Amino acid sequence: PAGISRPLNAGVDRRRVTLNVIKSMCDTVSAKIAKQRPKATFLTSGGDWAQQRKAELLDKFCQGQFYESGIYEEAPKVFLDATVFGTGCMKIFLSGNDISCERVFPDEIIVDVNESRYGSPRSLFQTKLIARDVVKGMFPEHKKKLDMTDEAENYDSVKYQTRVEEQIEVVEAWHLPSSPDSGDGKHIISCKNVTLLEEEWKHDYFPFVWLKWSDRLLGFWGKGLCEDLIGIQLEINKLLQNIQEQMHLAKPKVMLETGSKVSEAHLNNETWGIIE
Repeated sequence: PAGISRPLNAGVDRRRVTLNVIKSMCDTVSAKIAKQRPKATFLTSGGDWAQQRKAELLDKFCQGQFYESGIYEEAPKVFLDATVFGTGCMKIFLSGNDISCERVFPDEIIVDVNESRYGSPRSLFQTKLIARDVVKGMFPEHKKKLDMTDEAENYDSVKYQTRVEEQIEVVEAWHLPSSPDSGDGKHIISCKNVTLLEEEWKHDYFPFVWLKWSDRLLGFWGKGLCEDLIGIQLEINKLLQNIQEQMHLAKPKVMLETGSKVSEAHLNNETWGIIE
């Protein structure tokens, strides 16, 4: 039916023997490590009672913010992204007056290859599909131009997946200032035909928290556990394929003399069968 999202399992050969070691390893390390719930702790060094009390209240405040923003729900997803793609990403932002966080799919982040050669780009872009009405609610002053914005193309080519809500592609970009007093930092949110927000960006960092399984020698993106295990997975696939082919050929045969009166129907796996 229209509007129903179906699993992406079309064309899978279920007859093949498979052992997905990569998925097992990623799920295992995620279950063992990502289940931890670290928190910020404020400690005083030689402080009086008032300072110790203030540190205790700050500790409770941060713990409450962690639960309120849902960081403990999003962090395991970011960790799993790091094992699969090499880089996990969490975005920290203000939603009204509240601190919020969300897991960002690595495919949404774009950095310049040359600028990020040494792992520290100064410009970063995030592309995201958002419902047109949601964007109009966020920027009501641009409603007319948003109505004229072309609808985003479907990222998934699976024929069973259809769009039930009109979405547009929104790009959010950051450019870090070249010096503390330069004033050349920028934060921009835009669509294809309209700039929704343009303001100065004064921070020397992007509003993202990065988690990498392991760092590469060069470049911005990390190296995932999947990439480390790909050689072992290919060898296991080859071994299982050989076992499958041999098991397919290793069928038992019964040598029956031509002209004998033994019925082929008696050659079965029946328990305690009687042959007259």
